[in-house]
Amino acid sequence: MWTSKDIKNSTKIEVFEILVLSSLLYNSETWCMKAVSKHRIKVFEIACLRKIEGVTKRDKLRNSEKHDVIQRIQQRRLKFLGHVVRMSNDSMNGYVHGMRSRERPKKQWIEKTVM
Repeated sequence: MWTSKDIKNSTKIEVFEILVLSSLLYNSETWCMKAVSKHRIKVFEIACLRKIEGVTKRDKLRNSEKHDVIQRIQQRRLKFLGHVVRMSNDSMNGYVHGMRSRERPKKQWIEKTVM
């Protein structure tokens, strides 16, 4: 579909944002993002957009930053944090009823987002 000449580029970009990005970003607000993950997501996004626009690496064009998936993920994480903060304190602090095992305690959501 990306290489089809019958479909306008604006339509291809809309399909990319609606279908591909929504699938890619599903549940992204809970991911623990590392530099490697960020890089892979950016590479995927740029590869798709280059394919849609018909630009190859040989054209030596710079990558455009107008569609930044990492910013979308950060916005979604902040939005999710707002939901978590409005929850009761037991939910946010990860309070679990009953006994815990004798291993190292798991990180709480708040500690993961600080990274």
